[in-house]
Amino acid sequence: TFVGHDGSSHRILSSTGVQQGDVWGPTLFCAAIHPILDAVLGDSALSREVLALCFSDNMQLLGVASWALRAADMLREALLDVGLRFNPRDSKVYIPALAGQSDGGAAAWAVIQAVHPDTPLALSREGLTIVGAPIGSASYREEVLRERLDRIITDLPKLAKVQDGLIHFQLVRSCLAMRFHYFLRCQGPCHTKSIATELDAVILKELSAYLTLPWLNATQGQLPMVEEETSPELLQLHDALIQLRMPVRDGGGGLTSVADV
Repeated sequence: TFVGHDGSSHRILSSTGVQQGDVWGPTLFCAAIHPILDAVLGDSALSREVLALCFSDNMQLLGVASWALRAADMLREALLDVGLRFNPRDSKVYIPALAGQSDGGAAAWAVIQAVHPDTPLALSREGLTIVGAPIGSASYREEVLRERLDRIITDLPKLAKVQDGLIHFQLVRSCLAMRFHYFLRCQGPCHTKSIATELDAVILKELSAYLTLPWLNATQGQLPMVEEETSPELLQLHDALIQLRMPVRDGGGGLTSVADV
């Protein structure tokens, strides 16, 4: 259903395939393409040389470049028969050995493309992203994680408009921090420590502003020492931090340090 410029409502009946948002869509898609993948990648020669990792319409072919590119070309032809095409934006090849060549592998890649001219593949010199996780050089992984962090920094001010404190915190925790945990788990701690520390600081700064507790940001989330002469502000911060760190099942916020995780 869509609404026209004049405010009138129009309904379009779906005549082919499943409707957008139908929970059966991914299952039916996988069931339809599995025989095609099995027929191509099950070839005795290919199966010994190429490892295929498939998740719905996301496919990765791992192996010696000549064999993997041959498999990609065969898949392109087989999928074309049922009306499916490679998405050029996501069809990339990463060959680490080419990165060390003086021309960045441009000459070698030109020869490879001449062998498979109809397969829309682009050479990625630094790495590629598999199911959201960056694989490649250290600078490439840093770039991808930095991009994710910048998105979170952009989204955080939007959540400040949520007046309900509990809902606000759950959104911060579930939509932002937890979303980033996935990317951090896919990399070694030595590559993610600095980014994770930055994320901790960003979230603490947002919570400090939202809760009007400047000391939360100033202490970097560390529990302040409580003594007889402790100010009411620090006592308030101490109690707030304990509440935030308690598990969700116990009525707390479940706040944990991303860097520590």
